[in-house]
Amino acid sequence: MNRKILAAGLTLLMVAGGCDQSPQIRKYTEIHREPEASSLRDPHAGLSVAVAPSMRTQDPAVQAMLDKSVAETALKWTAPEGWSEEPGSGMRLVTFTGAGPDPVTCTIISLGGTSGGVEANAVRWTRQLQINPTPGDMHAFLESAGTITGDGGLDVQVLDFRRLQEGLPAGTPSMTAGLLTLPDKTVFLKMTGSLEAVTANQENFNTLLRSLRMP
Repeated sequence: MNRKILAAGLTLLMVAGGCDQSPQIRKYTEIHREPEASSLRDPHAGLSVAVAPSMRTQDPAVQAMLDKSVAETALKWTAPEGWSEEPGSGMRLVTFTGAGPDPVTCTIISLGGTSGGVEANAVRWTRQLQINPTPGDMHAFLESAGTITGDGGLDVQVLDFRRLQEGLPAGTPSMTAGLLTLPDKTVFLKMTGSLEAVTANQENFNTLLRSLRMP
């Protein structure tokens, strides 16, 4: 037999044989790898960021941890004139709402321990307000933080974030925060609203801080 004919015949047999075979079905299992947890760091100062005391989270385990950190306190206060007061729930001891068409919201939260400290919380709050200070500006801001001593003798450290927002529009979200450090807990007082509203209610906030007292 001619070799060329024989080679051609073998080729046809191989092709025909391949056509008769059923296609092989391959199964693949997709493996989804969660990124490893890591602590958030401030891109400028390199400070560890504390969990937000007033932040709600979608993670039940994290939320349970936050709820357990809520510390009972016998702290008393007097609502500023014109502010409405509502009993707190969950992590909040109380919520105040200012008057007027552009009201502020003020909350008091008590957590056990230091809850991250002043620096870490200040970094977190600048992120929430979308403020990106330089390391030098952040250092100066923390160094110049004022203190208000209440009628009950309690010293509250005040962080006025308007100082980092000079020249911004009146409607820019802003905040003034007070931190009261007690032997086994930290009390956070936060007034939030537009830059204009926070400015208009700053004295009311200071009045609230001065009214803090322990029985």
